[in-house]
Amino acid sequence: MASNRILIVDDDVNLCRTLSDILEAKGYEAVVAATGNAALESLAETAPAVALLDLRMEDLPGIEVLRGIKRRSPSTECIVLTGHATQSSAIEAVNLGAYGYLQKPYDMDQLLVTIRRAIERQEDRQALQDSEERYRRFFQTSRDCAFITSKQGRWLDMNEAALRLFGYESRDDLREVNVRNLYANPAKRQVLVREITEQGAIRDYPVDLRRKNGDVIHALVTSVPLEDEKGRIEGFQGTIRDITERKRAERALADYAVELAEKNAELERLNEQKNRFLGIAAHELRNPLHFILSYSDFLLEEASDALTEEQIKFLSMIQTSSEFMARLVNDLLDVAKIDAGKLELNLVQTDLVALVRRNVALNRTLAAKRDVELHLHSEPLPKMELDPVKVKQVLNNLINNAVKYSPPGAVVDVRLAKDNRQVILSVHDRGPGIPEEELGKVFQPFETTSVESLTGEKGTGLGLAIAKKIAHGHGGDVWVESKLGQGSTFFLSLPVSDGEDGRRNR
Repeated sequence: MASNRILIVDDDVNLCRTLSDILEAKGYEAVVAATGNAALESLAETAPAVALLDLRMEDLPGIEVLRGIKRRSPSTECIVLTGHATQSSAIEAVNLGAYGYLQKPYDMDQLLVTIRRAIERQEDRQALQDSEERYRRFFQTSRDCAFITSKQGRWLDMNEAALRLFGYESRDDLREVNVRNLYANPAKRQVLVREITEQGAIRDYPVDLRRKNGDVIHALVTSVPLEDEKGRIEGFQGTIRDITERKRAERALADYAVELAEKNAELERLNEQKNRFLGIAAHELRNPLHFILSYSDFLLEEASDALTEEQIKFLSMIQTSSEFMARLVNDLLDVAKIDAGKLELNLVQTDLVALVRRNVALNRTLAAKRDVELHLHSEPLPKMELDPVKVKQVLNNLINNAVKYSPPGAVVDVRLAKDNRQVILSVHDRGPGIPEEELGKVFQPFETTSVESLTGEKGTGLGLAIAKKIAHGHGGDVWVESKLGQGSTFFLSLPVSDGEDGRRNR
């Protein structure tokens, strides 16, 4: 339908021409029919928005033309224009659906206003029809049960989802059941009706409903009241959403959470037992290992002249194994303490540059045995609040590892500098480097990479993990950058002291 097309039905040629010119000047598309039959035939094309109809036509009575137009194009608004009709014919025209009735001669401005209002009514009616169609489409296609019921609980309308929800095969079957009887507790509907009446609407109201086979389902009801012209509630409209599976999943999740909490508690208990066992075992092993290591050192240094070459070889193996076991025991003790939340830091004002310088000097002895040079690059730094013993442990680990993985004749660079509000210590070696896919394992307890030290000495897999925890305890961090074949650089960051008193910025 063209919203600007006006059909003029009149056998007065001059009137039609004048009216057509005026309408087209106003932006309308005017179509003229000189007879009633011609008017009805023109409807086979695009239906007009408005028909201006003279009731007195030669071939057909105007009332018959009006009846034909409303039958073939119900949405077309008809405005009767005549100078010879009686009051009864005017009433009949209105009863047949005519929008307006103007007596000839009519005022042109009045006619234009009437046309505009007729088109507006048509557009409003079309918008209402479109809205109702969209609502009906939503009503029927919604996955939730959509319903309209009377105040007494009689079904007035429902969609296919309602049949699936309650397990009925047809609408007629469901209509036989009062809504009240679908509640697991019928009294609950009275409560729900009272809530809607008092609040004007309810949203996601939880109810338990019963299907045809007796199964109880959990659902959420959203509903508003339907009122008559006097504002009295005559029914209800809304949706019902089945949340039975969601409830079942929530219960399963709650049960799993309880089970998980119990397992976590058990894991904590076992972890505490493990840490206690490690601590006891490590303490018990430390003294015997100390004696074995001390006696093997003494025999190799003081009695080597009295020993055979094979005996010296055996003693060297005992010494090497004892050193490894001693490191492992010490690392296990540290891990047990840290895992038990007992990382105790004795924070004191410390000259970090001096601490690093002493540590580099001590490690130069080991480096010299392996023909590796240690170079220290540092700048003046203020004193820092840290645990010197723990930081020394981290330094020993980073520098010792760099020496072990450096080839003879190589240089290990140790750098210390301030970067904004932290101090960065870096240890760079020229060793084989670490494969990129293995970098994530470096700081994991008991994890080792595929790269072997040039001395063949095995690590415990705990040193770097301990170093990272110590760094975190100070509010800093440890990380690594490495390229295969080009060496590795390990970094230690520590927060910079704040102010002259050297207090760490927290």
